Amino acid sequence: MSLDRVLRGGVWLSIGSILTSFFGFVYWLLVSPLVSPEVVGRVATVLAIEGLLLSTLSFGIPTGVMRLLGREFGRRDSIELGRYFYSPLIFLFVIDVASALIFLVLGLFVGVVPLDPDSVFFTSLLMLIGMNGWPFVVISFFSSILRTEYVALANLITGLGRLVIGISLVYLGLGFYGIMLGYVSAALVSDAMLLLLASRQLRRLRVEFSTSLRAVRESLEAGLATWIPSILTLMGQWLGVLGLRGLVGSYETGTYFIAFAITTGILALPMNVLTLSFPVLSSMEDGRKRFMVRAARLASAMTFPLAFTLIAYPALIPSLLGQSYIPASAPIMILSAGFLLAPIVNSYTIYAYAAGRYGEVTAIGVAGNAARLALYLTLIQTLAEEGAAASFALGFIPSLLLVIHLSKKARYQLGLKDNLITLLIPLCAYLVILLLKLLPILGIPLILIPSYILYARLRIITREDLKELSTALISEKALAALSPFLRPILRILYGD
Repeated sequence: MSLDRVLRGGVWLSIGSILTSFFGFVYWLLVSPLVSPEVVGRVATVLAIEGLLLSTLSFGIPTGVMRLLGREFGRRDSIELGRYFYSPLIFLFVIDVASALIFLVLGLFVGVVPLDPDSVFFTSLLMLIGMNGWPFVVISFFSSILRTEYVALANLITGLGRLVIGISLVYLGLGFYGIMLGYVSAALVSDAMLLLLASRQLRRLRVEFSTSLRAVRESLEAGLATWIPSILTLMGQWLGVLGLRGLVGSYETGTYFIAFAITTGILALPMNVLTLSFPVLSSMEDGRKRFMVRAARLASAMTFPLAFTLIAYPALIPSLLGQSYIPASAPIMILSAGFLLAPIVNSYTIYAYAAGRYGEVTAIGVAGNAARLALYLTLIQTLAEEGAAASFALGFIPSLLLVIHLSKKARYQLGLKDNLITLLIPLCAYLVILLLKLLPILGIPLILIPSYILYARLRIITREDLKELSTALISEKALAALSPFLRPILRILYGD
């Protein structure tokens, strides 16, 4: 399996993430002047609780089934592919519906849920339609067959639908109800699109409806390896939001939420390159280490200049959203610094999972996210949104230390020296920007352009990497037509 297919999948998955982030920015940019901070806090609380509950009750199945679907797709076994698609999908659908009804009863009639009735209702409604539940099995299916352009298409239509419906309702004065109905309508549209597109691909692959308890059991076994660390990760992310809401206030909750969305949105492409490597690795019998090392090297080269750009100019994007979002700048800077460690940690975690080293995957996740949760208890109260960002960023350190130890046992070359060189190049540009106090129009090119030229000259990004990245974006025929114009650029990059 060539890297260009993974890169193409990563690009489309990143486009989907970017579209989601973009429409989220626009959505909140248009509705925030029309509602109070308290309304924003209520919406964030609903989204946090729904995400935590359904993700916990998914038992890691969407991640686990990706490995199994990737394996059967690699084997071209349409019968088993159908069983591993339909069985976990139906299983999670039943769980989501039952959980929504139980939550509704506990919140409205028993009164054990500390939320107002409207928040209980919308939380239950989002759970009922599975906003963070069973549809992720369909997304895992697209990721496994490397057809993530469908995920991007669904995200595009979903984002547009939320803008049209949600903003219209908010402008009509519905406030909290308008915002939440925007999310509900978006989730319904997404569900319909994903199922429609999945049925098309299943027919193309000649996959028929089939279920088995064995497929559910194996999906659970594969998913449980990452279930605990995944839940800890979500708790680390969402408890930052809930902690800020409960201990500090709605305003700080909103600024941290925006900061996290900006940072993860900008760094989506390199992270998705690693994520898309997972189903490919699962279908490989050998060469996993070489493939993953190459993908990790490319992900680091893509991540570091972008991260230092955010560190140098953290206020650039928040200022576009309005003065009230300027406090998101400090969390963006802190989160971006933490994500500098992500390619190393994530690459070995994905390799270990694909290789069936489930205990290591769990240990890495627990090490980092347990530290995040412990830090939240103190840093949020003292540093508010900056404390939440610092807690999340510092969680990468114990994970990295454990990865270094485990990689030696597995004889997996992390390439720490190469990563250090890759890191130092944009770091030097960042220090020049600090010294000269350059404006973004000068500073951003100073970080990005010299970094990628030096990466090419030092063969951190090779010609083969660049070719496969290019074919991930455009067809080989179009690339051949553009070759006369690309040759001067290649001479600048590689000096020959």
